[in-house]
Amino acid sequence: MSEATEYLIKNINKTFEIYNAISKMETEVLSKFDKNIRESFPSWVKGEWISPEEENLHEDYCINIIRKEWSYQNEKKDTKSYIWTYDRK
Repeated sequence: MSEATEYLIKNINKTFEIYNAISKMETEVLSKFDKNIRESFPSWVKGEWISPEEENLHEDYCINIIRKEWSYQNEKKDTKSYIWTYDRK
C-alpha cells in the first residue's frame, strides 16, 4: 500500500474534513462565477439571448447561452435549444 493511501486511512476523519472543505469551496466559487456570468452576459452578448438555469457551473461545469428564437421548453418546463453553436478555435 502506498504511503499516501496509508496516511489517508489512518487519518480518515481528517481526510473527510479536507474533502468536504474542498467540495464546499468548489460549490461556492462556481456558484458565484455562475451568478456573475449570468448577470453580466447581456452586456457583452448582443441580441435576445437567454441563459437557462437548469445547467450551471457548479453542477454541469458549463453555462448555456441560447438565442431566444432558437429555444423551446420541454414538458418539464426546462429551456432547451434547437441549435447548438460552438466556437472551435
